[in-house]
Amino acid sequence: MDIPRRRSAAESLNNFSSSVARSVNYLSQSFDANHANIHVHLPEPEYGSEVSPLIETNSNAIYEGPELTPVASYETAILLLKSSPIQTVFNSINVLIGLGIFSIPLAFHYSGWICGFLILTFSAFSTNRTAVILGDIMSRHSQLRSYQDIGVYCYGSIVGFMIVIIFAFDLYGAGISMVLLFSDSLNALMGWDKTVLKSVCCFILMVLNFMPLRILSFLSLMGILCTSSTCLIIILSGFVRSEHPGSLLDYMPTNVWPVSTTGLLFSLGLFMAPWGGHATFPEIYIDQEEPEKYGKCMSVSFGFSYAVDLLTGIVGFLMFGSTVQGEVTNNILMGDYPKLLQHSLVLLMGLLPISKLPLMSRPILTILDQYFPAILGRMILSGLYLGAACVFQDFSSVVALLGAGVCFTVCIVLPSSFAISEGGGKQGDSSRGSFYLWWGLIVVGGAGAILGTLGVLLRG
Repeated sequence: MDIPRRRSAAESLNNFSSSVARSVNYLSQSFDANHANIHVHLPEPEYGSEVSPLIETNSNAIYEGPELTPVASYETAILLLKSSPIQTVFNSINVLIGLGIFSIPLAFHYSGWICGFLILTFSAFSTNRTAVILGDIMSRHSQLRSYQDIGVYCYGSIVGFMIVIIFAFDLYGAGISMVLLFSDSLNALMGWDKTVLKSVCCFILMVLNFMPLRILSFLSLMGILCTSSTCLIIILSGFVRSEHPGSLLDYMPTNVWPVSTTGLLFSLGLFMAPWGGHATFPEIYIDQEEPEKYGKCMSVSFGFSYAVDLLTGIVGFLMFGSTVQGEVTNNILMGDYPKLLQHSLVLLMGLLPISKLPLMSRPILTILDQYFPAILGRMILSGLYLGAACVFQDFSSVVALLGAGVCFTVCIVLPSSFAISEGGGKQGDSSRGSFYLWWGLIVVGGAGAILGTLGVLLRG
């Protein structure tokens, strides 16, 4: 079945590597020709009339010399530019550990220790399994290059169009949360007006959106370093203070069970939000030099991310208890901590949205560039971010809405339905147990999306 294909980053990389391979072969052959005993005998040219071409191709040239062999095939050149298993793990962790991690302490407060632990564990297990099934499906159909391709292949172009709409909404919502994080963090310590800070962030975004991807790719490394450093500062802050709130040496009282039904429903989206990387995993799969190790890479990536999310949630909840805010970093910025820690945290919170937002905005810009000039499209996108960030003031509500409305659908419901359409994903994997597993995930994921969204609306 032929499906529409969109050009992916991995395809662009392969096209580039093919050009590199052709250049390498040509230069290598030229180098060998200059150093070998090669003679090329050309017959005497025949001079034609005035209308004859000035340069005439000689098809009768005779080549004498050693046989020239290519130094490498195109496939080898492409393979050398693909990701090793370790690089695949790093790329996957970068996708999984995002801004949603800072709201997990609040999720534990709303859900309580027992329900929170069960929900976070289920989220990690189910999304790991669905991420693996996407790779299993792509291993059976080499023409599939993206998440949208899988949807079109299994259910047709209408589902593919719906996936595009969902992804655009997801990226837009994630961008809003980053603008809010930028303004909330600087306002907490500096006291600057939030609207001004949001305007500054959107202006910086508009400027960076004119940069090419090869320059923006350096921001990815900065994003990983910022997120990791922020988690370390949160833990370190707990040992700086000796009295609660905000101390791990004298931790706050916590709740074992949910504070309310609405709070439990609201926490569903917060726990699910960090696992929303499934749109990227198909491209991570095709970028591997050893696709057969994709499942193990996913297990390591999800296991590490689960440990970091759980540690951050436990530390933040113990430090601040019922006083924890939507961004646990705000508790540290507004608390009695050394200025060095607070200023370092502000710097990281300022750099983190700037490092991630331009890269996440690029797919939306690709759509806008089809209808508007480049400058106007970037102004429109920054204006949309600014307007929405002024309307939606609560960071945790935006994260919860994305986690409930989008992540449950994209990360659990749709991949599980793809698995059923493909008979379980792996060839021969059509057992009754597998069938019930995927249908169970569809039911639970659908219920989570509805109840989580209801929790956001009830909380206001």
